Parts: sequence; C-alpha cells; structure tokens
Amino acid sequence: MRFYKIFVLITLLILNSCDTDDGMTDPVLNLLITDLVPSNNEVKIDWSLEKSNNVIIQDLLIIREVIDQDGRFTSNTIANIPTNINTYIDRNIPYQSSISYKVKAIYFIDKDLKEGEFYDILDVESQIETYNREIVAFEAVPFQVVKDPVEDHIFHWIDRMQTAKLKKYDALQNKIIDSIDLSENIYHNVVFKIKDNTIYISDDNGNFKLIDKNSYDLNNQFSVAINEKLKSFSIDGNRIYYHDDNVLKFYDLIKNESVNQGWAYLHSSYMETIKPNTILFGGFSVTEITTESCIDINNCIPNNLYIYNYESGEKFYFDPFIFSWNNEKTKFISSYYGNVMNINDLSNDFNLKEITGKNYFQASFDENNNIYATVQGEKLIHVFNSSYELIDSIETTLFPLFPIISQSGLQCISSYDPVLYYGYRYGFEFNFGNKKCAIEIL
Repeated sequence: MRFYKIFVLITLLILNSCDTDDGMTDPVLNLLITDLVPSNNEVKIDWSLEKSNNVIIQDLLIIREVIDQDGRFTSNTIANIPTNINTYIDRNIPYQSSISYKVKAIYFIDKDLKEGEFYDILDVESQIETYNREIVAFEAVPFQVVKDPVEDHIFHWIDRMQTAKLKKYDALQNKIIDSIDLSENIYHNVVFKIKDNTIYISDDNGNFKLIDKNSYDLNNQFSVAINEKLKSFSIDGNRIYYHDDNVLKFYDLIKNESVNQGWAYLHSSYMETIKPNTILFGGFSVTEITTESCIDINNCIPNNLYIYNYESGEKFYFDPFIFSWNNEKTKFISSYYGNVMNINDLSNDFNLKEITGKNYFQASFDENNNIYATVQGEKLIHVFNSSYELIDSIETTLFPLFPIISQSGLQCISSYDPVLYYGYRYGFEFNFGNKKCAIEIL
C-alpha cells in the first residue's frame, strides 16, 4: 500500500527546570505508521518510533476505528505493544468495508522532581491509515440462491428488500454484475427455476416473468389462473405445472391458457422436473405426468413411479426453502436437519443432524459430493465427505447462511447477526426482517 510519508516532529514543552544549563536534552518523540499490508483475513501494521532518552513510554497502543453495517462508529484499543516492537498483525479484523488504524504512545518526560511534584502523563498519536475493501452487502437475507447450471462462477438470487430484484453474482469478480426488478417483495415466496437459458420466476399471485439468464432481459411475462396462492411450479416441455394452494394446474405456453387438473393429493410445497414427463413433488413422490395422461380436470391420471416409504421408520424432513442438488442430480439435501435423499428411489441416505446435533441453514455439494453445511446461530461451516463423515469445521467471521462453491474457492453469504429458521409450515416463514448480510471470502 502506498503512503505519502509525512514525518511529524513533535516538540514537547520543556519545563523551566529542564534547560540547557542543566545539561538536559529537549524531549523529542516521532511516531509514524510506515506501512499497512492488508489481506482478506488480516492487516499488518508497521511503524517507526524515534525518541530522545528522556522520553519514557509507558504504553504503546494499537487503535482500530470502524464504522459498522448500521453506521455506528467504534474505536477500540486492540493491543498494547512493547516499545521495542515496530510491527503488529491484526488477525481478527471486522468484516467491514473500511477499517482505520493509528498507533498511540502514552509517555512522560524524565526529569528531576521537586517535592510533591509528579510526572505529567502525555500522549501522542500517529497519523490514521485506512484499509478499504469492496464488500458485497445486503440489507436482508436473500430469498433463494441458485448456482448457474452452466457457468460455475455465476449465482442467481432474489433480493426481497423494497421492490424485489433478481440479481446475478460473479464469484470470480466478487461483485453483482446484473439485476432486474421483479415486483413487490411481500409476494415473492415461490422458489424460482432455471431451464436452458431462461429463469422462470413467479410471485404468490401467479405473475410470471421469464428472464434471459445471460443478458437479464425480460423475454416474456404472463399470469396464470390463481384462486388462492401459487405455492410451487415446474416447467416440462410447453407446460408449466403449478399448485394453486393444493390443487394441481398447468399453464399451456403455446395456447397461453391455464387448465385445472383437479388433483390435490400431490405434495404442493415444491415441484421440479427430473426428466421429461417426470416430476419430483416435495421429497415424497416422483410422478409421471404426460400430455396424454393429463389433459384436463376430467382426464388426468398421474402415475406415481415411486414414493417415500413411510413404513421404513426413518425420519424424513423436507423444506422447499432449504434444498440443493449434487452435481449429478442423483441426491438432494433438504431441511435444517440436513436430510440427504436418493432421487432414484427416494430413500433416505443420511441425516446430518444425527451426527452433530446441530441445526443447519443451507447446504451445498461440491464436485466430489462433499457437503458444506452452514450451522445455524454459529460462525461455523461443517464439511462432510461423501460417506457423511464430518471432516472439517471452517470458522467464519460472520454467521454463515448460503455456501457459494465454485472453482474460485469457497465463499458464503453470511449475516452480521444470528439467523434462526425452524422449517416450512405455511410458506411465509423464510423471512428474517432486516438482517444485514455480506459475502465472505473464505
């Protein structure tokens, strides 16, 4: 870091008893920060200290000044350094965009004291030097974070503050590179989908926007027929299947019309097309629905290919807001229990909470099927291998929420305050108020 070195000579007052006739030297103290070397996790501070022999330093303090995410100014003494040391490494830096440092010397001037006289305790400070860095920050917890299916370093999410926005994040550049307005934030409680080059987004009222995931241009928008509330949807060919509350319907993208299929027994909180004509409903059934088998309300016979085996006795927990696939889409993980399911037969592979006793906020698979799971209420990410053994615990500066795994390494959307979530009930629970967040580079 480049500095404009300004040497300040501090000339101290010389008491009448300390004159040149007594052979005393004028007290001199020169204190200057000479270098500040930052990184993501620490800041190294160097300084020079020159003084005359009659200047006695009692304390040499490192002071850190920060304006936090809420605009509050704090000034703290973070170290008291021996006077023969001229460097210090701050290994516990706050996760803020601007952090300032100064060095402060508390001293007195050595002299002959008269009876009843005491040393005057004085202090002097170096100039202030500041470490500035770019931090991607949020005013609230994002609603959904999805990795781009093609570009490893691109992630998409919905920011629901004020007017909801879809945002695109580049993990290589560590910056948001695009965004597009959606609609009023209180109506965005539906998990969006990416198919080919299009992001399909709907609000609770069935107002769809189809957005090009590369350009973020709005390609199309329409509304489907809703009597209650759109809870989930899935795209299959020219149809968008969706749940109006618990009733299954579809929207024909060719005819631009909604068709009521009448079925209300399929799990309605989550839908995803696994392959043509085959849809995952929650974590509870994989069902075949075709244009021939489901024409309208009078002619619709879905075929359950396999369902979750409730008689197995295994506990299973599913949450549409905590859901992540592995790269091969053979397994998914869901709920704060960290339930791992096998898509081939909906068998329950494992439950992470059974290992650690912890509640998890979100989890992501890497290319080796290792799982990175953020621990609720703690500054900790647990890493499990493909055999579900806990192999690492990564400490974070903030409270981690959404792991961001790409070829550039591990990052995380984290909160400055703890965020607790106890599961899906009515579809509005994934809302945490104005919990400020930022992306950590780990």
